[in-house]
Amino acid sequence: MKTKVNHDLANITAARTTSGAADVKYSVIPNAMPASQEDAPYLGRTRVAGSCSQDELAEDMVKSGCLMNKEEIIRVWNGLGAYLLAKMPEAPRTFDLGFMRVWPVIGGTFPSPDAEFDPERNALYVAAAPSAAIRDALVGGTPTSANPATNLPSIGNVKQVGANEPNTIRSGAPFWILGRNLTIDNGDEHAELKLPGDGGTVEVTLEVQVDDDGNQRIVGTLAHAVDACEGAVLTLWTHGLSPESSLAPVTSNKLTVLAGEGPEPLAQTSDGKCKVMTFKDSEGGSSTDFTLGHQWELRGSGLFDPQHVPEGEWSGTDAFITVDGNEAGLTLEHSEDGTVATVIENGDIPPGTYQNVPFSYPVRRGGLSETLTLTIPTLVVN
Repeated sequence: MKTKVNHDLANITAARTTSGAADVKYSVIPNAMPASQEDAPYLGRTRVAGSCSQDELAEDMVKSGCLMNKEEIIRVWNGLGAYLLAKMPEAPRTFDLGFMRVWPVIGGTFPSPDAEFDPERNALYVAAAPSAAIRDALVGGTPTSANPATNLPSIGNVKQVGANEPNTIRSGAPFWILGRNLTIDNGDEHAELKLPGDGGTVEVTLEVQVDDDGNQRIVGTLAHAVDACEGAVLTLWTHGLSPESSLAPVTSNKLTVLAGEGPEPLAQTSDGKCKVMTFKDSEGGSSTDFTLGHQWELRGSGLFDPQHVPEGEWSGTDAFITVDGNEAGLTLEHSEDGTVATVIENGDIPPGTYQNVPFSYPVRRGGLSETLTLTIPTLVVN
């Protein structure tokens, strides 16, 4: 047994000596704590690409030479966790595991030396600390700055909303585009996903969410389903921090696309040839809050006007919204390929804020007519 322990420790020591602190990325962010902002206006923060799961860690240990297999490693971890869970409350003491210590800690302050424990201000919990060797594994190394040398935009990660796997998205599911100085405020920004080989490109619909620390988080969704693949690349055209600058392409790392269902149309004709996939206020950049007077944008397929409609396709000219029982006409402008219809003129509506406003888009084909109906969650009329 002693031989196994020494063998594992040798592997750990070797890993420590060959690991590169330069692989650790950091960014400099504004200090958000008012009390210390004057003395420390900026702080450093490490940037990690994701988390290592229990299974992944166990598999990597086996590959690195651990003499237990994956199942044995996980069984030991889970058994240790169950033991600490049972023993910590009944025998509160420090448990020294060699590579880590765990012990009970009291949080909060006491007003006097003889003050009693008060659950309103104090808490009893378990603390953990790694060994000195693990704690100091990166001491003396120099991490790599992830801050851009200029204000140029950059994409650091693209991942499925709510998931931890870096640079991995699922077809049909929304995903985050994470980076710095990414803006889509002008309305002409756009994105596409280039599939590997001769797979072509897929349009990506965008909606922005801005983080307070200067990073930019944009929500993207593929316009239609794609097959699972590896090596896809997302390109976002953005003005960066300067609205006056020209659009510039920003590319991601190579992405893994997992199989999934395509997004459901918001509305479509009975034969599915004319469909609306996204509907948003393109000036406000929102799919929930619309302002009358802004340009509104419908994206999908089969959205033709009568002048450019191919044979057998549907076409439309105008739309209308219904507010308090009254209809207001809307004038649309269509792209020649039938993928975009833009509201460019609006009818008169009394000022106010309206909820769940019906949006109707009539289309015709030969002697047939149908109406695609959408809902505007919030309509603001100034």
